[in-house]
Amino acid sequence: MKKGMTTTLALVVAAVVILITALILIAIFGGGMGRVVDYTTRRNLCVSTAAASCASFGQLPNDWYAPVEYRDGNEVKTASCNTLTDGSCLCDGSKLMCGES
Repeated sequence: MKKGMTTTLALVVAAVVILITALILIAIFGGGMGRVVDYTTRRNLCVSTAAASCASFGQLPNDWYAPVEYRDGNEVKTASCNTLTDGSCLCDGSKLMCGES
């Protein structure tokens, strides 16, 4: 019985050490990833946020005109969600309309 408990404790300690190591590596190397995304991803994030806001509140998000960063090739640029969607999005009741007549 004592050998089984020792083995179990050793496995638990090893698992905790591996988990902590993984979290440290993610914190070191993954901290800046995903903050600046490419144009298409940023535009899609703007549209999905706007769709959720329209469905929930019947209006575009409060930060719709605030600047956001996106990557254009190797260059980081700044524009608002309104600019990224060519100013074509509006809430029609609880439905988002982008580029539609």
